[in-house]
Amino acid sequence: MNTQVLSKYIESKDEDEQLLILYQVFKNYDLDGNNAIDKRELIPFFMDFLKVLGMDPSSITPDDVKKFMSGIDSDGNGTISFVEFTNWFKDAVLGLIPPSKKKKKKRTLLDSYLAEKNTTKQVEVLQSIFRKYDTNVDGKIDRDEFDQFLTDLFKQFELGIPSGDHVTYFFDVIDTDKSGGITINEIDVWLRENIEKFTH
Repeated sequence: MNTQVLSKYIESKDEDEQLLILYQVFKNYDLDGNNAIDKRELIPFFMDFLKVLGMDPSSITPDDVKKFMSGIDSDGNGTISFVEFTNWFKDAVLGLIPPSKKKKKKRTLLDSYLAEKNTTKQVEVLQSIFRKYDTNVDGKIDRDEFDQFLTDLFKQFELGIPSGDHVTYFFDVIDTDKSGGITINEIDVWLRENIEKFTH
């Protein structure tokens, strides 16, 4: 682990490449090749990581190592898996990246709708959202069109992929007049009343 490796990880825009970099780092410290890093193997990584941060590793104590270990070993089994290592590394490195280099989340129409305080403009944004999913332009979002809407909504809030049961449930909840199609007013009412459930 050195500054070159860290810089390569930060500069990479490819998640697969980043994962490969982390795997190579992980294997360098997994000395016995059992796909886990124990406390003994963690010490050289800890020391190298401190050097990368410009800190003196010579003064670390057993208690420091123990705390460092517990911060990565999320399941508390005494060893660090590659998944645990990856999750910790991503969080740790995020704090080292200058704001100008952090990946910016692309602003979506839904972001604009939620952020807009002007009612008139909010309605305009909602109309754009509605037109995006009303692919047959019949003034309503049918069940198939709603599937894509809910998929994008779940993706927006990192909730995974909605199941068929999710689609059926939310469609029936939003389609308050039970017409078999969701109107723009029904979408508007539901978003206003329920969006906080997704964001908290």
